[in-house]
Amino acid sequence: MLGQTETPTETPTEAPTATPTETQTALPTATPTVTPPNFTVFHTDPTSSGGIDTTLVDQIRASSGSGNTIDVCIYNIDLDDIVEALVDAKTGGATVRVISDADSAYADAEYTQWEDEYGTLVAAGIEVRTNALSKTGIMHNKFVVFDGERVWTGSWNATNTATNSDSNDAIIIYSAALAQEYTDEFEEMWGGEYGTYKEDDTEHHFTIDGVTVDSYFAPSDGVKDVVLSEINSATSSIHFLMYSFTDKDIADAMIQKATAATPIPVTGVLDNGQGQGAYSQLTNFTRNSVPVKLDTFSGLLHNKLIIIDREGPDPRVITGSFNLTDAAEEKNDENIIVVRSQAVASSYYSIFDHVYSQHAAAPPAIAQGRLVISEVLSKGFFRFFNIWDSVNWGPSSDEDSTPGDKNVVDAVPPQIIHTPVTDVLVNRPVYIHCSITDNAYLYSAKEPTLHYRAVADPPQSFTAIPMGALNDEYYGKIPTTLTGTVGSDRIEYYITAKDASHNRGSHPAVNPELHPHSVNVQAEGDDDKLVFTEIMYDPPSTPEVDYEWVEVMNTSTQTVSLNNWKFTDFDGTYQFPSDATIGGGEYRILCNTQSAFNTAHPGVSQGIIYEYGDETTGGDITLLNSWATVTGSIALINPSDLIVSEVDYSSGWGAQNGSGPNKNTLEKIDPAGPDDGTNWMHSMVRGGTPGQASSPHYIFTRYETGEANVVTRPGPWLSKTLIDHSDPQEAGVTVSYRLDRACNVNVKIYNPPVDPAPTPTVPPENCYDSQYLVRTLYVTPMPRAENMDISANAHEAVWDGKNASGTPVAGVCRVVLEAENGGTTCRTESDDTVAAASWVAYDPDGFALSNRQLVSVLYSLTKPAHMTLGFKYKMPQETVWQYITLLDGELCPRPAGSPLEIASKSVSNSYLWDGTNNAGNYVSTATDYKIFMEAEGDIYGNAVICRFGELQIPSLVLDPRSSFDPSTQGNEVEQIKYELTKAANVTVTVMDSDGEPVQTVFTGSQTSGQHTELYWDGKDESHTNVVEDGRYMIVVRADTGEGETYQAVAESVVFKIHDPNWTPVPN
Repeated sequence: MLGQTETPTETPTEAPTATPTETQTALPTATPTVTPPNFTVFHTDPTSSGGIDTTLVDQIRASSGSGNTIDVCIYNIDLDDIVEALVDAKTGGATVRVISDADSAYADAEYTQWEDEYGTLVAAGIEVRTNALSKTGIMHNKFVVFDGERVWTGSWNATNTATNSDSNDAIIIYSAALAQEYTDEFEEMWGGEYGTYKEDDTEHHFTIDGVTVDSYFAPSDGVKDVVLSEINSATSSIHFLMYSFTDKDIADAMIQKATAATPIPVTGVLDNGQGQGAYSQLTNFTRNSVPVKLDTFSGLLHNKLIIIDREGPDPRVITGSFNLTDAAEEKNDENIIVVRSQAVASSYYSIFDHVYSQHAAAPPAIAQGRLVISEVLSKGFFRFFNIWDSVNWGPSSDEDSTPGDKNVVDAVPPQIIHTPVTDVLVNRPVYIHCSITDNAYLYSAKEPTLHYRAVADPPQSFTAIPMGALNDEYYGKIPTTLTGTVGSDRIEYYITAKDASHNRGSHPAVNPELHPHSVNVQAEGDDDKLVFTEIMYDPPSTPEVDYEWVEVMNTSTQTVSLNNWKFTDFDGTYQFPSDATIGGGEYRILCNTQSAFNTAHPGVSQGIIYEYGDETTGGDITLLNSWATVTGSIALINPSDLIVSEVDYSSGWGAQNGSGPNKNTLEKIDPAGPDDGTNWMHSMVRGGTPGQASSPHYIFTRYETGEANVVTRPGPWLSKTLIDHSDPQEAGVTVSYRLDRACNVNVKIYNPPVDPAPTPTVPPENCYDSQYLVRTLYVTPMPRAENMDISANAHEAVWDGKNASGTPVAGVCRVVLEAENGGTTCRTESDDTVAAASWVAYDPDGFALSNRQLVSVLYSLTKPAHMTLGFKYKMPQETVWQYITLLDGELCPRPAGSPLEIASKSVSNSYLWDGTNNAGNYVSTATDYKIFMEAEGDIYGNAVICRFGELQIPSLVLDPRSSFDPSTQGNEVEQIKYELTKAANVTVTVMDSDGEPVQTVFTGSQTSGQHTELYWDGKDESHTNVVEDGRYMIVVRADTGEGETYQAVAESVVFKIHDPNWTPVPN
């Protein structure tokens, strides 16, 4: 919903006004209010949830085509419809970028595992960046810039609670100038500058549709002083809705206005929780008789809104992400706008009046003063205490304590929400799930811990293990070693967690060590032999959820009735039909949408398929696919409500298809084995094996890490992924592998047409057609012994880069291993690793303008990929980022090296930069250069790039070398002489000192070797007008069309010394 917004214009017009309404009985959720044409205001009312998200979705969908841009900078995103709209926009061709706070975007404290919604964005090819590496506070901004023409901002985060439970506001402003300001701020953070690393380098004052708008960002722009200035200049009224208000200076300024000799009305509403916090200014207002209330919503009052002089000659509104706190002013990334408009002020006042009059109440009375002991620094501790005393005492939040000052204390422990596990089947792990909340505004559980022990006499000590993050929950697992004996009260456990104030919460809440939860171990019934054996959690088709499915196997020999059996992801639950059965050794498929499953797997018998889709209770079943240690959980529950099989699967086990069209599933190798990464691997058959035994897994790579851990993953290892036929030392690749059983092995090489980014010539499923087979290394399959022991040598095969006729091949070849045992063959077509690029280093000391030294830029790839690499920079006093593209989708190999060397990035690729920008001009050294890079994971399989030499321009010479005079009198031209190491498409361009094109001298295909046939006549594109005296750049760019490009630059000087109008300058 775009609201009542007219065609945007930057031309000042007379702003329409709206009649102020002092009281409104209801304000519909997310309904736009009357404003000037280029402004639309929205409000979320917790008493009627939803709405504002659909407004933003409409804005996203309006910018979802090719050429559109969407820059999202929001503290937290967890709404499925927003994520889906952004993914659709990316799919539709729009450029989509996202910035969020690291603690919101990542599921772990090490910032390595995306939260599910962010994982979905990343998997769709949307780059997400955070403040993880330069965190001075939180990245708390809330704005979106669309197409460089409109800005969405306000107090609203794109979350379920912000939309359906909390009070928030938002505004859409159509203005290219304001959008550029917000884009500049976005670019600064996109380049890695957050919090106190930023500078005040944006414009602040704009006129939009006749309305004055001021824009500021924290912590760089002195936002507190801006707010104080506006308050101090108030003449008729101040009204505010504020989530967190702890700044005493701002409160005192408001109080001074309310208690002056000629007072003005000052009223406000604070969030009920934050308003009664230790630092809140509520008591300050109350003691000075300023009518500030607390909200009565069930959720948060999350607005950050101040309305000043609504009835006066200069009505204005302050809104954005900025709470009135020291953290917002000094550490956080924040944004605010000050809008001077009667109509806008009236729109926001209707929001304020609605909350103040209907959803707020007077705060509790302040207790009369009395002398108390308020802080103690104690040596040691005492053992026994009154539990009620502990409610009012807690550790200081200030590490230096606060003697003589106001106490800084949070005495409320985190709350652990958990349904105790009372019964478990014998020889099954006990999976423990919980959620943990706290009264703090931003909370991530500290030290969530599962404590467990087997019941024994005398009692044993508890084993403590850290709990992992599972999306918005925490999980832990009690091993099967404790569930091997049937009986009552066999296991005891409890859960603990801390908050930032070191308060310890537990479940059970009181004395958990003395009164832990108790678990009975039940005997396994004849029907309890069902296990998950396959999971399609990240399908390549869209919409992904329609193509999700799991496979269940009955490992017993007898038929099991599935009446009253349930399948769950611990959100939604599906119950099997009452007549459903599964025979001994048989499989059943549970799919989201049967028609989609049939499209992908037309050969599967319809009688074994069950569609859970819309048949769930409690919520939808979704097979999550984010990059995480634990990606998602699924379980089978028998009629006695006991978990028979649970899998907490991980994208680290394989089949995460976000970086390429692998079409893999996760398969359980041994149905009777454990449900962990040692027994679940990606399928060796594209699309998986629904309704059948798992594909054979015989071939592995195994290596030791520096910590002596052994890493095992399916498939072979290639010593390198580039063969250069022009260099004898680079003319072969070693294929190494291990076998988990004796096999007859063959190595086959396929050479499909080259994959130009972004769309491959040959789809992945066709790369292995027999027409592309160029070499079989073993005429007769080679007998190979089992060698999984890490101390044994790996098997090896060497390919010299030639076909069966001994002719070197070119292109992107695929290496396939086939291992046969007992008539069953394992075939390794897929390389299931994720394509990723990492910056290693570059040598800025070698970048010297005076001698034109080359700069070595080092980067590391995990697999061959189409690579984007470059720099961005801002010159002193400039606010707009400039970009230098070194690699623009070129096909690059992975560095040569062992698995450990690649994993540790101890080997790398190198690019030599000549110090020029995209226009061929040498750039200044007087600024910082930031690396940007991206690896497109569109090269399928175990790929080797084969080339006949590397494309280079080893020499570029201009004749004359010093200067030339192209004037009529001089009539000189400049010869351009260069060498190509390979045939390529060549463009020769003349650029001026500002990077603007002057003339295209040549464009076309050329052979390898020396080229001396080109000349520049010293004129512009018309070949008529002689250019001005000065320095020019001759830029020669070559492109093979197969992922290789190269650029060379030489400086040319035009000096019209023979011009009769030229006179020398006297010394």
